Amino acid sequence: PGVRAGKRVRQGDVIGYVGSTGASTGPHLHYEVYIKGKPVNAMKLKLPTGRKLAETPDMLAEFEARKAEIDAIRTAQGAQLMAATPLVNPRSP
Repeated sequence: PGVRAGKRVRQGDVIGYVGSTGASTGPHLHYEVYIKGKPVNAMKLKLPTGRKLAETPDMLAEFEARKAEIDAIRTAQGAQLMAATPLVNPRSP
């Protein structure tokens, strides 16, 4: 909602949703970039990179702590999955 032709968008703005319709083989997003009404190759644009975590120590520390939490959860879930999955040869009698 609120995104229209000619409207400026900023980093982090939702400009669309990924979906699969028609004969598509999987979820995808198609977008085009126009500057002054002419299509341009979006891959060749010089764009700002946004905030860098290394330049903001507090944000970097928060990111690393949250990443460690997520990694621990994923490791524990992987161990649970491995423990719950019987290793069976489907071709054995």
